[in-house]
Amino acid sequence: MTRAGLRAAVFFLLLANPRLMATIPPFSFEDIPTFGGAISVAQGINDAGQVVGFARHAAVSTTGFIYQDGQLTNLGGLGSNPPFGSTDSDARAINSSGQVVGISEPTTSSPSHAFLYQNGSMQDLGTNGENRSIAEDINEDGAIAGWTLSGRQSAFVWEGGNFRELQSIAGNNQFSIARAINDKGTVAGYSDAAAPDFLLDRKATLWRGDEIIDLGKLSTSHSGSFAFDVNENDIVVGRSGFEPFVWTESNGMVGLPLLGGDRGDAVAINNGGLIVGYASLADGTSVATLWRDGVAYNLNNFAAVLPGWRLSSAADINEAGQIVGTAISPDGNARGFLLTPIPEPSMLSFTLILIFPVLHRGRRRTE
Repeated sequence: MTRAGLRAAVFFLLLANPRLMATIPPFSFEDIPTFGGAISVAQGINDAGQVVGFARHAAVSTTGFIYQDGQLTNLGGLGSNPPFGSTDSDARAINSSGQVVGISEPTTSSPSHAFLYQNGSMQDLGTNGENRSIAEDINEDGAIAGWTLSGRQSAFVWEGGNFRELQSIAGNNQFSIARAINDKGTVAGYSDAAAPDFLLDRKATLWRGDEIIDLGKLSTSHSGSFAFDVNENDIVVGRSGFEPFVWTESNGMVGLPLLGGDRGDAVAINNGGLIVGYASLADGTSVATLWRDGVAYNLNNFAAVLPGWRLSSAADINEAGQIVGTAISPDGNARGFLLTPIPEPSMLSFTLILIFPVLHRGRRRTE
């Protein structure tokens, strides 16, 4: 083969295999098991690859878990003596120290309370005087973001045993929800909007120091906007109406592309700017989605998914690019998944592998 012929062969091979030119690596796929029931849901992952969520037992109860290296650890619940104490729990997030937050019921008849799980023990964070509480996220310093609920819904940050309420945009503190907190203490969520939107919709909100920032909406026709995550650069992702968005200080709220359908959620973002969530296809099917550099990718096309499975939504991504979320199994049940990037040979390595046999044959002819 001549050098020109070799260059043409490389070109047409790449043209015939678009994945070789894509910036998205292939992923290995792990189905997260259950505690004997049919359902598991993965909701968070830290940089050590520890996954948290909840899974069903053979009975109707569900408990939070930590999943790592193929092993599922049962976190139990705040109740200690079933059936009088509940063991149900739901793990939402985990930091690099292995601290887990989520919700559990202290008794079978009580509302849910936020919990902090560490060193094999689950701590009830209380409700700050309200009926129930939900812990959504925890940062590396152990600060926890969440919300309480009774006659109102109020966002909070919990640190060192103390609750700090976060005011709504409208300033009435009747409705605010905190969904994420970064290591600087910046919190993302949503709250009642200021007039003229008061009580008519909610607005994506960023709490940063003493600031309460209204992140706006993509369109005035949207009934509301919701922020779901914030990274260390204070870049926020969420949904406006039914459209996913990314928000930055310099550009404001910018819509993210879909995959042929009419809706999606941007749920999590890492410090490298990779965003995950879900988007609908033209037929309405929801698929786990990765956004990179403003382009949407259906993760089902890049993962070694088992036959009959569909990755329906992604919930979190760590700095290594590992992704967790929920898949639909062939029997129609929800199952948690873990995707891990598989390093591919660089284009130079690929080209050398392709060229070597030709060069070797040419050398043999000259000997």
